[in-house]
Amino acid sequence: MKPASFRNTIFSILLGTLTPNLLHADSPLLGRIIAIDPGHGTLDFQGHIINSGKSTSNSRFSEHYITYQIAQKLGKLIENAGGQVVYTRNAQDYWRFGSSTTEDNKSRALLANVLKADAYISIHCDWNPKRKMRGVTTYYKTEQSRKLAENVQKKLVGNLKAFNRKTKKDSYTVLDVATMPAILVESGFLSNPSEAKKLITANYQKKVAEAIHQGLSNTFANEVGYH
Repeated sequence: MKPASFRNTIFSILLGTLTPNLLHADSPLLGRIIAIDPGHGTLDFQGHIINSGKSTSNSRFSEHYITYQIAQKLGKLIENAGGQVVYTRNAQDYWRFGSSTTEDNKSRALLANVLKADAYISIHCDWNPKRKMRGVTTYYKTEQSRKLAENVQKKLVGNLKAFNRKTKKDSYTVLDVATMPAILVESGFLSNPSEAKKLITANYQKKVAEAIHQGLSNTFANEVGYH
């Protein structure tokens, strides 16, 4: 074996033995538990869909599918940055079961509470009878969630070149119950043909995930309350 090849081999072995903590030592997400909620996707106990969300105008793509795809992409980014991810829906349990939409949403946030998540992110797609309505919105309820909402919204608008519907303080079931900083992201309007066309693509879903990840990372890096 040539000296250069030997050195490269040793370097590869040493790199492989480094712990995740060392590899992500400068990551603000290192060791953080992030609960990701792909909105909708609920069945009642008889197996009927009770919370599928909205659909594109041709009904080919439902909100529960799009939010799941974005959530998976976001989760990988967080894990690559040294964070731990908890999903409220995954490949093994894609469909949740609940007696009602409200009770199911509560249980999603309660899961994050029990697991002591450091942040909770619920991903959705917006909808309005007026097809011209467009843009992204990030909702929050508590003051401890405000900065996270602002950071994520800023990245969504900048990265996606989307219309800024701003952050809004409002009451949603998941935000009511969550005890950690929690936001609900409306990633675009499925009722708007132009935005719907983007939201169904893997590339745009990745951009949404990247924006949320960047906003999340910036929040942990800059806010004293997160340390």
